[in-house]
Amino acid sequence: MLKPEKLEEREDQTVKYFRVSLVAILAVVFVASLFFANGCAKKEPETIKIGAILPLTGPISIIGVPEKNAMIIAEEWINRNGGINGIPLEIIFEDFEKLPKKAVDAATKLININNVKILMASTSISSHVIAPIVKDKDCILFTITTEPGLADGRNIFRFWPNAEQEAQLLWEFIKKEKITKTALMYPNNELGNFIKTFFVDKFKGDGSLEPILPHDVGTKDFRPHLIKLKKENYDWILGWAYPNDTYLIIKQARELKIKSKFITSIGTSWPFVWKKVDELKESPIFVTGTFDLETSTSILTKKFLIEYKNRYGEEPNWNAAFAFDNVWVLKAILKNNKSLQAKEIVNTINKIKSFEGVTGKLEILPSGDAKTELSLVTIKGGKLEPVGDNK
Repeated sequence: MLKPEKLEEREDQTVKYFRVSLVAILAVVFVASLFFANGCAKKEPETIKIGAILPLTGPISIIGVPEKNAMIIAEEWINRNGGINGIPLEIIFEDFEKLPKKAVDAATKLININNVKILMASTSISSHVIAPIVKDKDCILFTITTEPGLADGRNIFRFWPNAEQEAQLLWEFIKKEKITKTALMYPNNELGNFIKTFFVDKFKGDGSLEPILPHDVGTKDFRPHLIKLKKENYDWILGWAYPNDTYLIIKQARELKIKSKFITSIGTSWPFVWKKVDELKESPIFVTGTFDLETSTSILTKKFLIEYKNRYGEEPNWNAAFAFDNVWVLKAILKNNKSLQAKEIVNTINKIKSFEGVTGKLEILPSGDAKTELSLVTIKGGKLEPVGDNK
């Protein structure tokens, strides 16, 4: 049995131990409460991230580089004016060259590592392989391609001209001019397959369309294809191709003494393309946007034209202008929608209906597609001149 003085000493130790333990417990509880309070509090993101998957190197970088240039301008303008709801916009650029696998890898990285909810994918090459990925995610894809059928109005949208709309304008010209004996050259990809199917179907009851020759995008030598056309006296060659390819097809055709007239695609409307074609004294028929950056009275368009020229030393092409508008429309979509959830973004898109950008008016359809203003033109006297009903 403990003596009274020992018992009193033990009781003092117990009280002291209890007090120390209580302070420690309270300290832990306090720290934990701060941790959970901070962890569970809804924080505003430091930036609103979007991913842009573009061909920045390789044979079709001629498409991706101007798109990136224009997107950078849009990003800087948005951030210079307070960002989106006070939050800066950050565009993370990924290069897929011309390779579908690299496009898949880029999309996977952006979604899983960079936590990006909104993607922009250039050309049908990347859009086709990325579309299945975003369908299973809480993500939105803005597809930057003319190929129809990709937009679904759920989480895939295209604020860009539609190749079906373009092809229909060209077909109306073909019918009006009663063009029959025609050869078709088209890119060997998903967009090209659509073009082939469209015109083969149209020509079934209205003349002949042959031969039908696919080519790889970025080909430097089209002579093997063109030699097959030289044997026949084709009235027209329907040469649907990417921008620089169009110029090479026409140039090499004339070097081979092929006299057929040309119907080409919207890529010809790029300033550097049609000006090079004009130097060949050629006047192909093609489609372009009805907007004219040089003569537009829009303050936004004029500002964009000046900024692009001063910064990059050249005129913005058709792709650059629409790439800018893809980022610019995003600002309008997110302005009254702080959530980056796909469902909320879709609801906002459906409310917008139409949008005015540097390319003019863009009508957003329920399908997730867009209706843009296009017209039929040719090249005369160093300028683009309307054709037919567009005069």
